[in-house]
Amino acid sequence: NEDGLTAAYRELNEETGILSDDIHLKHFMDFKYHYYDVSLEVYVGQLNKEFNLVEEVNELLWVLETEDFYNKNYAGDGNIGHIIKQIEYEKIRY
Repeated sequence: NEDGLTAAYRELNEETGILSDDIHLKHFMDFKYHYYDVSLEVYVGQLNKEFNLVEEVNELLWVLETEDFYNKNYAGDGNIGHIIKQIEYEKIRY
């Protein structure tokens, strides 16, 4: 029963240890998969200081933003590549 932004901050904290004081997230885009009745909200942000990440259960893989996100090794059949490209097009300013 939480809104998307609250959930984004909570998930980010659970997965990395990053707190809302460490980053300002912006709601960037949504995807709606009608057939599966699933929605995906995309948030972007930039850390406002150096940070030592804390990994939860699963090891995190950090890659450069120049990585080929259309590569089939990433989930979503190119969705991540599309999201990254849209963020680049919009030249989001934090």
